[in-house]
Amino acid sequence: KYLYSFDGQNNARFSSSKTAFPAYPLLPFQSSDTLIEAWCHTVAPRGSLHLNLPFNTVVRPLNPQSYPDMDKAIIELHFDSNHGTEVPNSQNMSQIRDFVKLDVKFDQEIAKMNVAATTIPGVTIPMVCMMWIPLQSDLTASVLSNSNLTVEKLEGNSLDLSAQQGTCYLKNLKCGSLNVQCSAGDIISQSTMLGNIVFHAGACGGILADKLQGSSVVCQTEMGNIHVKSMYTDTAVMGTLAGSIKLGQCHGKMTVQGGRSDVEVGSMEGDVDIGLNQGSVNLYLSRHSNSSIDVEDGNISLSFPDGVQTDLKLDCSHVNLGNNVTLESTNTDVPNQLKGYIGQTGLASVQARTRSGTIAVSQRSWIQSTNLNFQQDES
Repeated sequence: KYLYSFDGQNNARFSSSKTAFPAYPLLPFQSSDTLIEAWCHTVAPRGSLHLNLPFNTVVRPLNPQSYPDMDKAIIELHFDSNHGTEVPNSQNMSQIRDFVKLDVKFDQEIAKMNVAATTIPGVTIPMVCMMWIPLQSDLTASVLSNSNLTVEKLEGNSLDLSAQQGTCYLKNLKCGSLNVQCSAGDIISQSTMLGNIVFHAGACGGILADKLQGSSVVCQTEMGNIHVKSMYTDTAVMGTLAGSIKLGQCHGKMTVQGGRSDVEVGSMEGDVDIGLNQGSVNLYLSRHSNSSIDVEDGNISLSFPDGVQTDLKLDCSHVNLGNNVTLESTNTDVPNQLKGYIGQTGLASVQARTRSGTIAVSQRSWIQSTNLNFQQDES
């Protein structure tokens, strides 16, 4: 007889506790007391691993000091003890094994390992799968339902990760290509992601990243926000239907497309092409050749460093020039269009247009562009 009861949502509960098992949102800390089962397999140091699991999953590289040959895959299945859930005793822990079957298969010819799990339909038990694999493994991982996926410090050629309603947590990954898809959850990236990157978050899922670096970077959402602190890339594409886009330091050539969206770029070193249906644009161009901003309904704020030399073509009902901006205007017969240049003509150009809104142009000193806040000494 199993020591479980079920609530109206088919969540398994220990008979000694009335607390439903919560989903695990962050990196777990597990111990031998929570261990359900463990496996250790010999694998190729540069092989591939395919995961398809119905519970929270954490994948990390092997410790190089403990496994210098990088030829093992370690799998531990734990009872998820987070959020104050009572850990079952050893007898009950053994009964949990009857609720889940882990299926591990190998293909030695192509150095491929497949890991899948089956559970009793309609039963939810709090589990987390911890895996340690060779540093340079390729990884294809999918987690189901509201399970979360965490991947850290791998350096494989290809990382292909997906979640349904759960969140993908990433930290310090180096690879040739990184493809992350969340049907409804968030993508949270800590430290540096190095490689050709594609992030897609559906529904209300958002994208939050510290540093993205690679030849190509693509970040797309439906309703969720995109927030990237820094980005170093040859080409980048940022797109959302109804979320906001906030970017810090950006280097390279970038395209931004939004529906009902506000766009803020703290510093752009390179060319940018922005198109919005509705929303505002706040853009600082630290260095550019040819850039374009097109907004159907909303205001545009353009900032340049002191000493900038650029042509300007501004289409709007009203242009607001900062006090320190000296714009040499040129003749134009087009209504609501202002053409001119700052500094010297013919070196760079910016075209900005808003059908329903205004355009503001300003220049910043170097210290202003750093966004540092200084407090006045009143002593």
